[in-house]
Amino acid sequence: MVEKQACAPYHICLKTNDLDAELKRLKPLGFKRISTPRTTHIHGRATRACFLFSATMGLVELIMECATDEQSQ
Repeated sequence: MVEKQACAPYHICLKTNDLDAELKRLKPLGFKRISTPRTTHIHGRATRACFLFSATMGLVELIMECATDEQSQ
């Protein structure tokens, strides 16, 4: 799927306050999750992130800053 995108940015990154709710909202709109949500560090902050793919938007990364108690998920 990804290789069919001709001239597009590598991916778009969007910040959300509720990653799980956004994943549920975007699924019926044609976004396919291509990675499981994982905790990573971006600019020194614990962040949950997940990649999705859409035929119209291409590769999309959703990120959400973690509260202290979410960092171990």
